[in-house]
Amino acid sequence: MSKIENPEFEAEWATAEEFEDSLGLSPARIDEWLLSHGLTQLPTGEAGEEGLVRWRLPAAWAQLTQLLNASQIANLLGYKRLGPVYQDGFLPDPDEYEVPSEKSRSKMRWRLITIIRWDLNRPGKGRRAGSARTLKKLPDASWEGEPERLVFGPEVAALLGYNSMESFSSSLNQGNLPELTETQPVEAEDENGRLRKAYPLSAVREVGKRKGRYPAKLSDPGDELWDSTRVAAELGYSGPSALNNAIKHGRLPQLDEPDDFATGGRGRPKKLYKAGRVKKIADSK
Repeated sequence: MSKIENPEFEAEWATAEEFEDSLGLSPARIDEWLLSHGLTQLPTGEAGEEGLVRWRLPAAWAQLTQLLNASQIANLLGYKRLGPVYQDGFLPDPDEYEVPSEKSRSKMRWRLITIIRWDLNRPGKGRRAGSARTLKKLPDASWEGEPERLVFGPEVAALLGYNSMESFSSSLNQGNLPELTETQPVEAEDENGRLRKAYPLSAVREVGKRKGRYPAKLSDPGDELWDSTRVAAELGYSGPSALNNAIKHGRLPQLDEPDDFATGGRGRPKKLYKAGRVKKIADSK
């Protein structure tokens, strides 16, 4: 089972601005969404020093991290059928899933906050009525440069294939980019002299390799990710079923754990393996 861990908040209580910095959305926007979808709003904020209203972050997080399955999400969004929800790429990456076995199907669930962020940031129905908000175009970005070169958020978002800073920030807050969250971002001056968060290019490249965004000509060929069909062909099996059967019965212990997952048909995760790892097995046979 893959599961995203809870964040550690620096402070228990937060102003609206601090709340948005921590969770990616303001209390007002979240409450508006919850109310419009028939759900209980966040616990009421409390007036503190200097009359500032503050919200208790752990309590809000506990409410917003309830897990939803595809059927519950479809119901929340007003879909009568599950078809749209199961379309590849329709929903964001799940927060929790269990890899399917021969006796069970994959189980995928999303945190409520994940769906709220996604719904508010997607074009069309997710946009608030009367909103004229448009997504700011991301800059051109390059993978070239020394590993220690600092890359600002918009460039990182562009390199990793996000269509906006909002979607990149949402994925970062969800914990989908551990290579970046484990690397402490630094404060650096941009071209306009403003201090902004930046990440070393080396960390961004690690994410790019995992997500298949880092160009193969720049990457180590052994880092290329292969699906079960390609792995089966390389190792001489008739197909993915024969390969999975060999893994299940212990004939390929080197492949017990995949290197990554990709969303396949109907949203089910597919196992991916590094090419270099597979080639070593093929050479030893």
